Amino acid sequence: MIDINAGPIELDPATPEQVANEWKLYCMDMCRTERDKRLAETDYIHMPDVDISESFKEAIIAYRKELRNFPDTFSMLYDNMTEDEQDGVTPQSLPFPTKPDKNHF
Repeated sequence: MIDINAGPIELDPATPEQVANEWKLYCMDMCRTERDKRLAETDYIHMPDVDISESFKEAIIAYRKELRNFPDTFSMLYDNMTEDEQDGVTPQSLPFPTKPDKNHF
């Protein structure tokens, strides 16, 4: 039972370091989620009946490798950002590698 006459409940406020760490974890989760989506969009190249040029397939394979490495790359970028830049991270602002355009192969 809750005693309504007990007064306000005191909570331990998060330290700035804890807040910053939680924000980085959230940003990294955004990064991995978007990365996984982009990898899924290119899974088709491994299907045996896909009709694409060898050069485009090689470009997509290289792109997928960059995507797999992107969380580590972004983590290093994040650590070198200013606090304002870190606070401005959104899924749209993540500097993902550019997906090859099939029309250029």
